Amino acid sequence: MTKWIMKSEVETQATLMNESKKIAIKDTNNKYEVYIQNKNDQIQIGTTFLIVYIIFESENIDDAEKVGMEYLKDFFDILGFSTCALFKIQKRIALYDWTPGITSRKGRVYKSIPSPNMPSFIFNDEFILTLETLLRSDKNELLKRALRWFRFAISSSDPSDQFQLFWFVIETLTQLDTDKKKVPDKCPHCQNPLYCPNCQKTPYHRPYPIQAIEKIFKKYISDNPEQAFTVSSKTRNALLHGESIKEIESKFGTTLLDIVTIVGKVAWIALLNGILKSQGDKNQIKELNLYQPNNFSFYILDACANVTAGTSENIDLTIDDFPDIKLDIIANSKN
Repeated sequence: MTKWIMKSEVETQATLMNESKKIAIKDTNNKYEVYIQNKNDQIQIGTTFLIVYIIFESENIDDAEKVGMEYLKDFFDILGFSTCALFKIQKRIALYDWTPGITSRKGRVYKSIPSPNMPSFIFNDEFILTLETLLRSDKNELLKRALRWFRFAISSSDPSDQFQLFWFVIETLTQLDTDKKKVPDKCPHCQNPLYCPNCQKTPYHRPYPIQAIEKIFKKYISDNPEQAFTVSSKTRNALLHGESIKEIESKFGTTLLDIVTIVGKVAWIALLNGILKSQGDKNQIKELNLYQPNNFSFYILDACANVTAGTSENIDLTIDDFPDIKLDIIANSKN
């Protein structure tokens, strides 16, 4: 096993005391050790940044990328719980072979920038007219709540959070459905209505919330709505109960990002119809200029370079020996 060191920048609401240049923390299972220092000498008001080094062992550089990040997430999970403060891994900076006594170290240097195609230029005259039209709708409390959940969803960068917030939108909008037609319970295996042999009939009842959500999926998805709902419902249950969704992704040949896109688009069209319905007959809407992305994920342009850095033969390495090689990206926006 090779020893590695990874350097990262972390956004936080916590900081080291003025007299502390850096602190060292060892995992009690001896899997890794972490060194933390403030990014800036002067403590900032509000959110600030830490520079974090983690030293661990792994087979090769490809595995080290994954192992190092998992250890770092595990560490900040405990630290976040212990402090109730924000700890967000903002970016990886570099990863190096940290074997003592060698002078040539293989490593990777990382650089990330936001999508060069952002921001979007949307505030034209046609869009402003659309916005004014939508603002005239009589939004009740349920519709306002659904709109708030939707804004939270598109503002989140975590796909799991996005999924659950979009699901809140759809679940809230089911309460606006005035059609209370009774429905049967279904067999969990074949999805056919359940039949009682004693009563010799199929019992019906008002739709449960999950059945009302299924109805919305079938209303707004034309291509295989049953599977879209099944995948989304299973994902919701997995996230709710703290289970892994990898089995769902494997079984249905999809990804969480794809599932978020499905649920997000259902939430969007259901919201739009709710807003238009709330306007009644007071507005004769001829045309709306609306924007909807292909997906709701936040894309960041990542680059890494394999490098070899020269260091001293010092056997007792410290983080002060960490090589300082930087990587720049030149990205042109698409016109």
